[in-house]
Amino acid sequence: MSSTVSYMGLAITVPSGFNYVAMDQNFFVYAFKNQPTFDPNANEWVFPTDLSTVSYLGTLHQLSLAPVSGLTVILNL
Repeated sequence: MSSTVSYMGLAITVPSGFNYVAMDQNFFVYAFKNQPTFDPNANEWVFPTDLSTVSYLGTLHQLSLAPVSGLTVILNL
């Protein structure tokens, strides 16, 4: 099951059990089961070793935000 949530003003579908949404420097949007860590030196989100806890959701090319601005908490889906 999935849920539709508002992310950066857009409606996106997030798989059940995923609690965070974040965007990287390439505007790729991912859902995470656990809170991701941002690496400011690499300017990217650090992926966990268990990739089953990450889901690629799509690309948002039209946005001009820094990746660190892109974390949204969506607990209790």
